[in-house]
Amino acid sequence: MAGIKELRGRITSVGNIKQITRAMEMVATTKLRRFQDRAMSSRPYTEEVSGLVGRLAAVLGDSVGDRPLFKEGAGERTLCLLVSSDRGLCGAYNTNLFRSMEAWLDGRDDEVDFFVYGRKAAAYLKKRGLHMEQFLTEPQLESVDFRNAAVTARMLQQEFLSGKYKEVVLFYSAFESMVKYVPTQVQFLPISPDAFAGSESDEGNADVILEPDAEAIFDSLIPRYLETRTYNALLEALTSEYASRRFAMKNATDAATDMQKVLRGIYNRKRQENITKDLLDIVGGVGGSKSNKYVGRVGDKVLGEMLRGLERPPILHVFGHVHAVQDRDEPPAGPRLVARRPAFPRRRRRRPAGRAPRPRRGRRPGAA
Repeated sequence: MAGIKELRGRITSVGNIKQITRAMEMVATTKLRRFQDRAMSSRPYTEEVSGLVGRLAAVLGDSVGDRPLFKEGAGERTLCLLVSSDRGLCGAYNTNLFRSMEAWLDGRDDEVDFFVYGRKAAAYLKKRGLHMEQFLTEPQLESVDFRNAAVTARMLQQEFLSGKYKEVVLFYSAFESMVKYVPTQVQFLPISPDAFAGSESDEGNADVILEPDAEAIFDSLIPRYLETRTYNALLEALTSEYASRRFAMKNATDAATDMQKVLRGIYNRKRQENITKDLLDIVGGVGGSKSNKYVGRVGDKVLGEMLRGLERPPILHVFGHVHAVQDRDEPPAGPRLVARRPAFPRRRRRRPAGRAPRPRRGRRPGAA
């Protein structure tokens, strides 16, 4: 079992780790609220844009499929935008994302290139030997706004229209609740008409006057639709990351609290054992002095060996008594006094002049 000093150091170390994890939990909670509000506020806009594009697609009919963004690309490779975290200490957030991506890659025969957000994904792709086309570092993922997301969406769109890739997919963790964030793979390009299936309604067939015309409005809305999808995916990935980090730091804080309780219990028991042992040694020494007229071995064997080598035994003060310390194996040396009370001089009081002396105890006044 560890000593008292080592246990005290371990308790201090666990307490320091607990303070760090609690601070990280508070920071993650604050950022989680901020990104969650942004993600929730962007969803209605994304749904409205998607619904508007769906209604216009219903008005245009089959002519929508003739546009380049709605047809499969001319290339033979696939481009994937992978969104992970820049730092660790977020539980199984990155692990679940990479496991889902590996399952998706196992079912494909074509080559996949990656656009990457997050240092963890870049390190994982480098370790696995997968091709990373571009590592997006500026700005950082936490600082991404709609303008940066629009730049990323235009980059993906240009890569698709260049004829190098046949499709573009997004891979990120979708935020569903504070304790549930699901790795999600969605097709980004070409745009599938099924993406607007839930947005089509009877309003698309109504007599609506459109200025300038339905095709011009549709073509101008498609880039904005792709930008909002990219922005929403980045926000949900950030929200999922901080939800996972908050949950992981809370578990770490609780584990540190439990470990501190266990270590404190061991420390208190060990300390009590040492105190009890010392008291038994002292009581045993006093008992030996009363029964054998001398004090035997005091303390443990180490102290006994040290005292055996002394020419003159030292004096030990126990409960106001003065004891000469000798080895139990050796008889008392001569008539030396080995146990006595300390002699204190008695202070005598002066008798005032003219006062008779007090009678001695046991004698009545006036008795002969």
